[in-house]
Amino acid sequence: MKITTLIENEAPESGQLCAEHGLSMLVEIDDQRFLFDTGASGAFLDNANTLGVSLAPLDAVIISHGHFDHSGGVTRLLQECPAARRFVLGKGYFEEKYKRTPEQTRYIGTRFTRPQLEQAGAELVWVEGKQQLSDHLWAVGGFERTNDFEALNPAFVLGEQGSQPDPFADEIALVAECRKGLVVLAGCSHVGVVNLLRTVQTRFAQPIYAVIGGSHLVEADENRIRKTAQALEEMGIERCLLSHCTGAAASDYLRNQNKVPYGENHTGDVWEFEG
Repeated sequence: MKITTLIENEAPESGQLCAEHGLSMLVEIDDQRFLFDTGASGAFLDNANTLGVSLAPLDAVIISHGHFDHSGGVTRLLQECPAARRFVLGKGYFEEKYKRTPEQTRYIGTRFTRPQLEQAGAELVWVEGKQQLSDHLWAVGGFERTNDFEALNPAFVLGEQGSQPDPFADEIALVAECRKGLVVLAGCSHVGVVNLLRTVQTRFAQPIYAVIGGSHLVEADENRIRKTAQALEEMGIERCLLSHCTGAAASDYLRNQNKVPYGENHTGDVWEFEG
């Protein structure tokens, strides 16, 4: 399996690649190609061109959840990649998502609609539990909440009035079976990265070798960061390649205080795992 990070918050200092607050990764496995998230703007397509990475054909486009920084490139993708017409989404994906602060309630949801996708000829695949995409790749959703330290962030709400906290029922991750264990790709882990990984571990009854992507520890306090590190160690995860919404405090702790081998995943990085 080969994973190419097409866009992320940080890029090499050479300036040849774009960076933005968002995430997009190309997954090549089982002689098939899957796009996981599309960043915030569509600039991932420019990076793909710079890297010499072709996005044609694509067997499926998987959107981890309905926030703009993971789905903002879909409109441009539809325009420039006519073959990208199979979309894998979590149940409740099109619910209106907002972020509430003392100053304002701001829409942060997806910038396209279901009718727009369907009018473009898209096939929609809905994920609630475990959806097989290829011989060794699955989309997984419906994560179980199994701890007391990964509480929902009350700032993320559904609807402009913000009367209902967003449970992120639409969040999905990619899980690949590789020789050394499972490789998990997470978009933001709004449900809690430990909840997400423990659900995967339970459903597959296999060890997790690596996790790549966002952990949404950027707003976590010291207690949550410490307990997350402990859980990663207990699960025996051998490679943590996090970034995007992980945050500096969590990254520093995981790098310096934790026994799990920690690295970061940024724009242009390529990761390969034996099948």
